Amino acid sequence: MNADERRSETRHRIFFPGHPLCAAHVIALLLGYVGCLFAAATTKKQPLAAGRNRSLMVAALIAVHRRSSAVANSLGCRRWSTSRRAREWVFIVSMLGVVACGGCVSGEDGRAAERVESPEARMAREGERIKADPVAYLRDLKERCAALDQYRLTFYRQERLGFIPKLVAMERIRAAFRKEPFSVKFEWDDETMPYFESVYVAGRHNNQVLVRERHGLFPFPPQVRIIDVDLPVAIGKAKNPITSFGLAQVAARTLAPFEDPALAGVMTIAYEGVSQLEPINRAVHHLRIQRPPTPGYLYTQQDFYVDAETGWPAGTDLWLKNEQLDARYRYGDVRTDVHLTDSDFRLAEDHPDEEKGQAASKAAR
Repeated sequence: MNADERRSETRHRIFFPGHPLCAAHVIALLLGYVGCLFAAATTKKQPLAAGRNRSLMVAALIAVHRRSSAVANSLGCRRWSTSRRAREWVFIVSMLGVVACGGCVSGEDGRAAERVESPEARMAREGERIKADPVAYLRDLKERCAALDQYRLTFYRQERLGFIPKLVAMERIRAAFRKEPFSVKFEWDDETMPYFESVYVAGRHNNQVLVRERHGLFPFPPQVRIIDVDLPVAIGKAKNPITSFGLAQVAARTLAPFEDPALAGVMTIAYEGVSQLEPINRAVHHLRIQRPPTPGYLYTQQDFYVDAETGWPAGTDLWLKNEQLDARYRYGDVRTDVHLTDSDFRLAEDHPDEEKGQAASKAAR
């Protein structure tokens, strides 16, 4: 057999698996790929074993490749087994399979490592981001909150109220919020509170608030009244109208002084780390904002809290210049995966309906 015939036979045996040796090398390739797939599946569960799995894959493939040559020799395939270029060619193809699958495994490694990141590590990483530029973090928080269309949460409120101001007991309110049309509903579970519920929907009831009393004036039953949004503030029953409620608004009010050129140079903001916030029992990132007494601003210090898991505002404490706490707000159980409709911003079904409430209110006036 001349040189050209030998090269032709070699090429035939490389590309056509009818020859026993070529079949042995195909088996080596298949075993290599199976090993890669097994390692990838194992790595999804045990990401730390990824490096060891890839090393074992390469070693196993080398061993199988060598063994296949020995098998071929025993079958009498001398010409193939002595063709070093052919053996090297098949071996290179096998290694490329390992590299390709190994790359997939490496990708799984990274994703698995992200999935198993501990809460502490995630909080620490987020804390470093806040610490690096807290004002930029507040801007991002404001934008994220503004993008929320609707949600439910538990709202805790404690304020310094009265003719002789003093801190009143903390209220627990079930709240629903909708951005368009702007809608807020409060429901009080505490029987000591004078209200059952209140509702505000922009464009309804002449942009006034519907309030259902818990107790009526003896001997009359509880009434449903329509009041101006600013009336509770005017008579000292609340510090803010219901129209100021919302996660986006609390984030915007916290950021506002830093965007005021007259205050930007005197404001300070510091990241105080992660703490546990009561009564919502949540781990939070704590930011402390301070400013000297400034005309137009009542507070000299604000403690602002962001839920370390959800990233939503969790609460704020507002301090007067005499270091007295003036107001405390908490936002717990925030649920953004809700679908609220007009019926969610009406009084409860077992209470007088809104039309009767309007009539009763007008008659009382």
